[in-house]
Amino acid sequence: MSQRKLFRYYIDKSIQQQNEQKLFLTRVNRWRFNTLDKSNFLKSTRPIKPIIFGLACLAIYDWTYGFYRIDEHH
Repeated sequence: MSQRKLFRYYIDKSIQQQNEQKLFLTRVNRWRFNTLDKSNFLKSTRPIKPIIFGLACLAIYDWTYGFYRIDEHH
């Protein structure tokens, strides 16, 4: 009977430990994803913005005037 109780005790202990670990991980993940606010996102995309803006300007210029018309003059 005592061996059985001991076995049960260790099973309960391991289950409790697993639950604590799961709770800890969910808290950590919740904290990590909640701190990813918009300001950090904007900071991370800062170097890409001028490139995208430049490509958009080129596309609009090509769409309105067209580079083929410039080549016709030469």
